[in-house]
Amino acid sequence: MQMRDRIPALDGVRAIAILMVIFDHLVNALSQRQHFEIPGWSLLGQPGVIIFFILSGYLITSRLKAEYESTGAIDLKRFYVRRFFRLMPAAWAFLALIWICHPSLSVREIQSAVLFYRNYYRGNVLTAHFWSLSIEEQFYLVWPCVLMLAGFKRAQWVALAGIAGIGLWRSTHLEHFSIVGHGYWTQYRADALFVGCWLGLRGVPSFGRFGEFAAQVLSWRPLVWIGGLSYSLYLWQEAFAFSVTDVWSVIPAVVSMFLMASISHYLIEKPMITFGKNV
Repeated sequence: MQMRDRIPALDGVRAIAILMVIFDHLVNALSQRQHFEIPGWSLLGQPGVIIFFILSGYLITSRLKAEYESTGAIDLKRFYVRRFFRLMPAAWAFLALIWICHPSLSVREIQSAVLFYRNYYRGNVLTAHFWSLSIEEQFYLVWPCVLMLAGFKRAQWVALAGIAGIGLWRSTHLEHFSIVGHGYWTQYRADALFVGCWLGLRGVPSFGRFGEFAAQVLSWRPLVWIGGLSYSLYLWQEAFAFSVTDVWSVIPAVVSMFLMASISHYLIEKPMITFGKNV
């Protein structure tokens, strides 16, 4: 099975997920500044992150499976080098600039984001979104080793056990989960990644004509472009979304986050991805 680097329809899914997150954060910022209650229908950030988690689990598992079927092995060194250059340079550039602009941020907070354990650290809102990036990075460190040790057939049961176990753990610790900050802990949130892993191991089922129509819609060029920016957008959206003070500041904030995400994507993210592939 061959996996292309970019699948347009999946970029469309990424676009929807990041737009959900951005919308949620803009509404949240406005509610805090204008003192109104957040409407339930606007709480789209968490579902958006869940979509990202499922996609991550699916794509990483599918690509590792394709590599194993093609070569008979998984090259862990190659995997980790590519992941490093895919994620770290853009994230570290964001953190460096944020720290320069906000020197009051503590060394420990920056360290928790740099080393991807921010989901276990309570800190400033400017780095709060690193909770989900931390969970993904922890997943990248562990899951390839699980595949190598358990094998792809047994890994299906590991994924199912992860889905059931984390879901059960969360349901029996709702009071602890509801505490601000604790809901970002890996043991409460990694089941979405395991869902993606299971889909990647089993293969995605065909949905016939509906699936073809959905793929065409999701492959719409503006969505694909936004999906391509999704990682850099996720890095930068928090800083600009929470600078919103009223409805008139929304458009400048959105334009600014897209501008900075484009700079990050084209000047840092893409060159570093290419470099990582050639190391």
